[in-house]
Amino acid sequence: MFSTQPVRRRLSALAVAGGLIVSVAACAPAQTAHYYGASDGTRVALDSGTLEVINMMVVVDSDGTGYLLGAVHNDSTQDHTATLTTQDGSLNEAYHIPAGGTINLSTDTEIPVLDTVSVPSGANLTVTLSDSAGDTHDIPVPVLEGSLPEYQEFLETQNLPSEA
Repeated sequence: MFSTQPVRRRLSALAVAGGLIVSVAACAPAQTAHYYGASDGTRVALDSGTLEVINMMVVVDSDGTGYLLGAVHNDSTQDHTATLTTQDGSLNEAYHIPAGGTINLSTDTEIPVLDTVSVPSGANLTVTLSDSAGDTHDIPVPVLEGSLPEYQEFLETQNLPSEA
């Protein structure tokens, strides 16, 4: 005579294991719900949690002129002024950002231009981010060569000469 008891045990064990997998997966946060740096730039937030830069980079053309790209996000419930500066004074820009708002430096404002970039392509330029309360953070912003294929279109939209 054939016993179905071992088959029932296996099915029960599979059902319990499947239930555990589903319940654990439901508790895990979805990674797509978190901001992340998906490109060549850097992502840094102030310790106060008010402002953060997203995908910030400097693209340099063949003449050595730099273009600051990326975004600044206000993660607080109050409006803030984000100030971006460099030690050598080549950059000193301030942006009013409403609570929960984001400013894209490529599309929402005139792109910040650095007449000369004090570090070579492949290095980091230190940019200081400050908020309205005076909280600051030095950000290592990558300097990228504009002759790279992924930045050619950007330089072409600026009507600038670029290396082929």
